[in-house]
Amino acid sequence: MAYTLIEQDEAIQTFKQQLQNIRSNEEEWIVIAPLLIETFRISFKENRIMLKIENIETEPDSPEWMDTTFDSNTFVIECEAERYQIEILYLVMHIWRELKRKPSSDVNDVLSESFKFLKFRWTTSGEPKSDEEQRGFIGELLALVWVIEEKGEHYIANWDASGHNPNDIQADTFNVEAKAKTKTSPTVKISFKEQLKTYDDKTVYLSVTDVKGSTKKGETLPQIRDKVISKLTESGVGAISDLKGKIESWGLTTAIEDKFTSRYKISKTRIYEITDEHGCVQFADLSLPEGVKFESGYTLLLSSIKNEMIEEQQIYPIED
Repeated sequence: MAYTLIEQDEAIQTFKQQLQNIRSNEEEWIVIAPLLIETFRISFKENRIMLKIENIETEPDSPEWMDTTFDSNTFVIECEAERYQIEILYLVMHIWRELKRKPSSDVNDVLSESFKFLKFRWTTSGEPKSDEEQRGFIGELLALVWVIEEKGEHYIANWDASGHNPNDIQADTFNVEAKAKTKTSPTVKISFKEQLKTYDDKTVYLSVTDVKGSTKKGETLPQIRDKVISKLTESGVGAISDLKGKIESWGLTTAIEDKFTSRYKISKTRIYEITDEHGCVQFADLSLPEGVKFESGYTLLLSSIKNEMIEEQQIYPIED
């Protein structure tokens, strides 16, 4: 991991502030603050955001809502600020993460791949995220709601919506790994051997939410997001803008929300405390023989940790 969640959140806030500042310096090309790439600049003109990449050999792919020109190895795009500034934020943060994770990468290659990634989100015939990714996001979101209600809203900052950290929520005294499964499944998939490793100085929780696909009675991901935000707002949570920023960084933005059409019904969420006696912890501490790799994860029987279930509740708000 080449960056911390604090660094990521600071980068997001820095760019959001820059999006506000450029309005007072119309048509002035400014280096994008979190990236600090001299050949990649931002500007503002007549309610439109403009990006300029210099010294790039080929024109990057881009979604249709970007008005583009490519001349003399300079690529310029324009888009409506009000509607698409969150998509620009998403693009910039994708570039930031890739450069942090792979600092030896060629900058122009990362820029081109990031534009291509953004275009794919808008041109794919399906949804911007797979069914598995959407279910996983629901599991993470409801695990975060539990953390907010039980431990405090300041832990919103500890949610790694980008999915690059070992656990979904990593805090000073606890970690939370979030999973989603079908209601009848007795197992969850653990992505890598050490994912449920315990620590001397912090508690590790496993949050498991039952999520069922439903073509008629279920709700789309944007509807679920809105209900969660409404519930937390009504309960007095003040850091709603921080939560929205996390959700947007995952890829659920207002500009693209209509593309999320799958529907889900959410049942109970169960919280387990992982202890040293559990087989998953003992497995995490095992040393693999030389020449053996373990890459595809493993299946955890929830019955093996049922005695450590500390809470079972309907976290997601249900309509009357």
